[in-house]
Amino acid sequence: TLEETARADLQLLVLDASDGNICEQYQTVLQVLKEIDALNAPRIIVLNKIDSVKDMFTLRRLENNFPQAMRVSALEKTGFDKLISAIRQMLFGAQKTYELPLEKAEILELIRKTGILISSEWQENAIKIEAQVSGKAQSLLAPYEILHD
Repeated sequence: TLEETARADLQLLVLDASDGNICEQYQTVLQVLKEIDALNAPRIIVLNKIDSVKDMFTLRRLENNFPQAMRVSALEKTGFDKLISAIRQMLFGAQKTYELPLEKAEILELIRKTGILISSEWQENAIKIEAQVSGKAQSLLAPYEILHD
């Protein structure tokens, strides 16, 4: 519903790339989002049916009008890996590496509940973790982040 849209952590605006009125439809959606005070929420624009767009002029117009949009084809099942990666990035931030002391192992459960635990390697004195986290988990893990050059 519109109420949930206003409270969403992330909006996915799925537009039909094959529709000649895509820009007008997008403007209508933005107007509705403005009316429900949801215009400033983080969002990803998704151009679906990109496989249906055959001419270069239309492709260039879509690229110019929606430069940050994710291009997918539900029919051909393409573009979804990038879309999932973008969703993860927007919700949980970048994937980072941490070296967590063994006595802080309980943080792993918080990561599993509130973020994405990509890998964990138990070592002699620490747990090496690859994760995407935000909020409290990010604050707790910050001192243990391994910074890469």
